[in-house]
Formats: sequence, structure tokens, C-alpha cells
Amino acid sequence: RSRGLGDVYKRQYIDSPEDSYSFTISNIRGQLIFENKSSSDREKVDVSNFPSGLYFLTISSNRGLETIRFVKK
Repeated sequence: RSRGLGDVYKRQYIDSPEDSYSFTISNIRGQLIFENKSSSDREKVDVSNFPSGLYFLTISSNRGLETIRFVKK
């Protein structure tokens, strides 16, 4: 089963409304495309304007750090 990006936030990083996290999206060249800090249990990012390619979503919280790769077609 493929996990959605929202599944990662909810399952691993957001245990309570008091938890906060930051996330970044970078491209294959390591260029920062998007950055945000949030305490919401759901966060939406519109990637429709991103060029097609490979991207990396990095989520950081007091529970740890995880990088997930995704492809925008």
C-alpha cells in the first residue's frame, strides 16, 4: 500500500494539537521549493504549479525527521 503524504503527518508526527512540525519540499538539485511550519493536524500543499520531476518532502518535529520522495507528473 502506498502511503499518502497526509498519512505520514497524521500517523508519525502529529499526536496531539500541541505538537508542531516543519516541512520543506526540495527538488532533485537540492533547491528549496517550499517551506512551512505548522501545528495543524492536516496541511495541504498545492504542487500543481511545480514542474514535473522528483521532489523530496522533509518533515521535522520533536518526534524525528523523515524524508519522503515523490514524483510530480
